[in-house]
Amino acid sequence: RFVIFAVEGNSFGISLPLVDRVLRAVEITVLPQSAPGVMGIINLHGRATPILDLRTDIGLTSKEVGVNDLIIIARHEKRSIGLLADSVEGVRTFPQDKIVHRADQTIFRQLAIPEEQIILICDIIALTERMDLSIAA
Repeated sequence: RFVIFAVEGNSFGISLPLVDRVLRAVEITVLPQSAPGVMGIINLHGRATPILDLRTDIGLTSKEVGVNDLIIIARHEKRSIGLLADSVEGVRTFPQDKIVHRADQTIFRQLAIPEEQIILICDIIALTERMDLSIAA
């Protein structure tokens, strides 16, 4: 089961057990010299949580956070990250024959291909490992 969300008309998914919550967008504190795709951090219950914009991972330009944007908080071990989303479409389950594994990719190692749609499945572990986690410790 995956939480499906949209960014600039593109569909993404995150494994449901890794999703902690979905928040309305809040003010993001920009960090100088942060890793590519890292918009900044938010204070989530006293912890600095990095917020990522997947637009840069699919070749689009990052954008300012809007009042209608959402932040999907995902957890891996003791670390949390937030992914900026335009909307959350819901939770879906895909049959195994509709999931394609892509060993050559780092953060989109799986694709779900139901009907006439392609959903990029985010590898939360790879996302947390690729960025400088010193801000999330």
